[in-house]
Amino acid sequence: MAGTIKNGSGLSDTGIGNVTRWTFGNSTSKCTVSSGLTLMSQGLNAIASINFVSFSNGVVSGNVSGIDITFSGSDLFGTCTFRITRSANFSYAGDPWNVTSP
Repeated sequence: MAGTIKNGSGLSDTGIGNVTRWTFGNSTSKCTVSSGLTLMSQGLNAIASINFVSFSNGVVSGNVSGIDITFSGSDLFGTCTFRITRSANFSYAGDPWNVTSP
């Protein structure tokens, strides 16, 4: 996942940043899940919005809204494509210039 967050003070918490790239496996190194299904994200269908909800004791909490990702996969039964659309909550404490996802 990669994106940008606005720099400065007095900014609105809503839409403070964007997720512009999301990868889950690639054509040479797909991710394998149960039953041998290998998956690869096809990319974001839309840019997701990062929203801050609170900041307390050095911890930022918020959500990423508008997640819209298409995946493709294959196993011995054939191929499939599916799409995930949702929002996700997060909390983060650490170096503000090096945010990474687990």
